[in-house]
Amino acid sequence: MVVLAASICTKGGKPVISRQFRDMTRTRIESLLASFPKLIPANTQHTSVETADVRYVYQPLEDLYILLITNKASNILQDIDTLHLFARTVSDMCRSADEREILKNSFELLGAFDEIVSLGYRENVNLMQVRSILEMESHEEKIQEIIARNKEAEAKEELKRRAKQLEMQRREQQRRTAAGGGGSSSYMGGIGGGISGYSPVPRYEAPEPRSTPAATTTTSSSTTRAPAFKSGGMKLGAKKSKQNELLDALGPELAAIPTPEISQPATPAVEAGPRAPVAAQASDRGSIPEVEQQNVHIVIRESLSLSLLRDGGVQNMELKGDMNLLITEPELTQLRLTLAPPTDFGGANGLQFKQHPNVAKFAPGQQRIIALKDASRSFPVGQSLAVLKWRYAGTDESNVPLSINCWPTPSNDGTCEVSIEYDLENESVTLYDVVISIPLPDGSYPTVSSHTGDWSLNPSSHSLDWKIALVSPSDDTKSGSLIFNVNGVDAGAFFPVEVSFVGQGSLAGVGVAEVVKTAGVLRRPIRSADLSRYQTKYARRIRIFELGRERNTLVLPSEVFQDLQSAADPQLGALTPLATKLIWSSSQNPSAFPYLHLFLGQHVAKIHFEITPNAPDAMTTMRWASNYVHRFWLGLSSPSIDNAEDRLAALIPLIPWENLQELELSVGLVTVAAIPPLISAPRLVKLAMMLKAGGNILRPPTPSPNHFPNNVVSSLRCLNITTNNVDAALISLEYLPKRNQLESLTCFLSGGDKLPSTAHRLFDLIRSKCNPQTFSKLLLLGCSTARKEDDVSYVDISALLSLSSLTYVEIMLPALRVELTPEQAAIIPSAWPRIERLVVNATRGGGPICTTPPFIDHTHLITILQGCANLRVLGLHFDATSVGVEAAEQPNRGVEWLPSGLKELIVSDLPILSSPQMAAFLTAYTPVLKKLVCFPPPYVPGVDTTKYRQHWNDVASRIGASIY
Repeated sequence: MVVLAASICTKGGKPVISRQFRDMTRTRIESLLASFPKLIPANTQHTSVETADVRYVYQPLEDLYILLITNKASNILQDIDTLHLFARTVSDMCRSADEREILKNSFELLGAFDEIVSLGYRENVNLMQVRSILEMESHEEKIQEIIARNKEAEAKEELKRRAKQLEMQRREQQRRTAAGGGGSSSYMGGIGGGISGYSPVPRYEAPEPRSTPAATTTTSSSTTRAPAFKSGGMKLGAKKSKQNELLDALGPELAAIPTPEISQPATPAVEAGPRAPVAAQASDRGSIPEVEQQNVHIVIRESLSLSLLRDGGVQNMELKGDMNLLITEPELTQLRLTLAPPTDFGGANGLQFKQHPNVAKFAPGQQRIIALKDASRSFPVGQSLAVLKWRYAGTDESNVPLSINCWPTPSNDGTCEVSIEYDLENESVTLYDVVISIPLPDGSYPTVSSHTGDWSLNPSSHSLDWKIALVSPSDDTKSGSLIFNVNGVDAGAFFPVEVSFVGQGSLAGVGVAEVVKTAGVLRRPIRSADLSRYQTKYARRIRIFELGRERNTLVLPSEVFQDLQSAADPQLGALTPLATKLIWSSSQNPSAFPYLHLFLGQHVAKIHFEITPNAPDAMTTMRWASNYVHRFWLGLSSPSIDNAEDRLAALIPLIPWENLQELELSVGLVTVAAIPPLISAPRLVKLAMMLKAGGNILRPPTPSPNHFPNNVVSSLRCLNITTNNVDAALISLEYLPKRNQLESLTCFLSGGDKLPSTAHRLFDLIRSKCNPQTFSKLLLLGCSTARKEDDVSYVDISALLSLSSLTYVEIMLPALRVELTPEQAAIIPSAWPRIERLVVNATRGGGPICTTPPFIDHTHLITILQGCANLRVLGLHFDATSVGVEAAEQPNRGVEWLPSGLKELIVSDLPILSSPQMAAFLTAYTPVLKKLVCFPPPYVPGVDTTKYRQHWNDVASRIGASIY
C-alpha cells in the first residue's frame, strides 16, 4: 500500500488542502485533482476510480470530497479503511465540513494527516491515538508535576513543624527564666494570670496621631489594649530573633496555611521608639496624576486628621487647607478669583477662612472673591503665594470622607473572622494609594479568604496592610471589603485601625469657579491689521453672538470696546458681519450698549436683551438698532423677577413697534396691565408672553382708539400665552382686535378655574375673535390635575366648529370633561374639512378610573376617518369596548371606502375587550398606522389597571406599529 497524497477538494476539483507523502510537484497534484471530478461515473455508488497511472479512493464530505491518491498496486480495502480514518479525523476536528472551517483548521488537519500516513504507508493508529498525539499529553510530565507539588507541600509542612518547634523552645526558655527570678509581680498579659518571676517593665504608650500632608483617618478603640512588645529580652535596640525574621519574611506563605495553635503573649521588652507610620509616601502627590503648570497656576492642598470611635461617632476631626497662587506672566498679575458656591461641609459652623493680609476679606452674603485690597497693586510674579487658608474642627460624622467598618467575630475553635469594609462618603473626591492597616495578634498570621485590591503583611508593625490603588465615586471601587481569619479571640487586638490616603478634589468643596483679569486686558492697542486678520479668518463664521448673558460667557471692559471701535473706524457689523442673532446682557456689560453697532450686521434679525435697572439706556440703543434690521425679533427677560413688571411698563413706550415683528417676554415680566398695548401692536406678527397673575385680576382700562393710529387690521399671526390664571388668558383674547389675521393660538394654563363655564367662555371668545378664514391652529394645554371620579360636567366645543380653516386642534384639559358627542362627530368632516391633527382630551390626567362611558364609540371614529382625508393624528376618548368581529367587516359591505391615511392614534388608557378584534379593526380602517400612543394607566388600589396597557401592546405588535 502506497498513498501518494491525501486531499480535500471541491466538487469542481479545486484543492482546499492537500498533503503529499511522496515527491510530487504542485502542478502534478493540481492536475490530478482537476481531472478527478471528470472521472466519477454518473448514477453509481462506487468510492474509487482508476486511471492509467493512479487510483482515486474518495468519499463525499457535504459539499466537498475527501480522497486518497494511491498507486494501482495498493490494497483497495486498506485504502478504504485509511480513507474512513481520514474522514473521522476531519469530522472530529472541524465543527462543519465547509471550506471556511477546513481552511481555519488546516494546520491541525495536516498534522493529523502526517500521523496517519508516513512516507506513503499507513501507521498503526486509531482516532483516539491521533487525538492524543495532537494534544501532546505526556503521562511522565503529569507525574513530574505531581511530584513537584508533593515536594512543595512537604516543604511547607516542614516549615510549619519547624516554626512550632521554635515556638515551644521559646516558651520553655520563658518558663525557666520565670522560675529562676522568684518575683511576685503579675503581668497583665501573662499566661493564665499566673505569678511572674520578674519585675514589671514600664509600658510604652503610643503618642497621638500626627497630621501628615496626606489625609489620614484613624479609628480608635473605646478600650485600651495591652501593648504589643517585641520578643528578644530587655535589650534596647536589639535585633529581631531568627524566628521572627523567618516568620515575617515568609508571612504571605504562612498566611495561606491554617495553624490550629493559639498564639501566646511575647516576652515583654521596652521599644526604642514609637511604631513606624503605616504607609510612608515618597511624595505628597503619591499616585495622583500630574498637572501641567499654567500661566496662572492655583494649587489647593488639604490635610485631614481624624479619629473615629470603635462603636461609631467622631472623637475628633480637624481639616486644614490652603490655596496657593503662582503667576508666571507679568501681564496676568492683576486678576480676581471667584470661588465655587459653598457646600454643606461643616454644617452650621462651616469653614473658618483666613486671607493673606493683602487680600480683601469675603463680603457676607455675597460671592467669595479673592482679590487684592489695593486694586492698583499686583500679585507677585514667579512666587507661590498662599492667598487663602481654611480650617474646620468638629465631630460631625457626615463630614467623614471615607467610612471604615471593622467587625471581628470570635469563634469557638480559638480563631477570629475579621470583616472590614470601606465606603466613599464624599463623592466630590477621588482617593489614591489608600492603605488600611489592621493590627494582628502577636505571633498570629492571617488567612485572607476574600479581598478587594491588594494586601500584604507589615513586619515592622505586625499588621495586615490592605492597599487600594484607586477609590473613585464613578465606578465599583467606591466600596470594597476584606475578610480574613486569624488565631486569637480578643476582638480588641484588631484596633486601632489606621488609614492613610492622598486625594484629588477638595473635601471642603473649596474650588475656583472663575478667573477674571481686573486690568491690563490688552497687551497692546488693537490695530487695523489685527481687525483685518480677524475679519478674514473668524468673523464670517459667526452666526450667533452672545455677550455676558451667562456667568461663564465673555465679559469685556469698556477699553476693549473703545479699541475695537477705533480699529473698525466705525464699520456697521464689522465684528460679526453674517450674524443673525445677538444675545446682549446689560447686567454683565453695562457699558457695552454704545458699541452695539460693531456686532449689528445687515443679516441680524433677532436680538435678545435682559431688562435691568439701566434698561432705558439699553432700549434707546435698541430702538436705534431696529432701524438697521429688516425683520426684528426681540426677546426680553429679567435676571430677577423682583419689580420686573414695573421695568416693562416703563419700557413699553420705548419699544420700536414700527419694525418689531416678533416679541418674546419671559420670566414673569408681563402683568394684565401690559396686555392692551402688547396685543394691539401695529406690525407685530408673533407674540409670546408669560403672564404673571395673582388671585385677584383687575382689568386694565380699554386703550383709546388713537393709541395706535395705524392699527386698522391687526398683523398678529401667532399668539402664545402662558399663565397660572385662566382670566388672564381671557383678558388677552378680549383685547385682541376683532379684525385680525391670527393663524395660531397656544395657551398653557398651569392653574386657575376648573369650572366648565370658564372653558365655555374661552371657546366662545376664540370663536368671536378669530377669523374663520385664517385661523388654522389651536393648542390648549391644562395642568395635569385630573377631574373627579364620575364627573359628568360636560364642556361643549360646538363653538369651535365654526372655524372652518382649522388644521391643527389639540385640547388637553384633564380637569374638565371635554369630549365629542355623536352629533359633533358627524359634522366634523364638513366643519373641519382640512383637519390634520385632532386631539381632544385623550388622557384623564392620571386620575381615578371613571365609570361614565364616553359619548362616542368606534362607529363615530369611522365617520371621522371616512370624512377627513387629510387626518394624520387622532386622539379621542371613545368606547373601544364596542369593537367586535363585525367592526372589521364593514369596509366590505358595498360601501365605497378609501383607506384612511392616519399614521398616529392616541388611545390613552382606553379599555378594550379583545386585542385581536381591535387589531383587525385598525388594520381594516387605518392600514398605514405606524404609531400608537398609550398613556400609563393610573394606580387604583385593588384594580389591575395595567392590563389595558398590555392589551394595547398586543394590538401594536399585531398591526406592526410602534407604541409609546
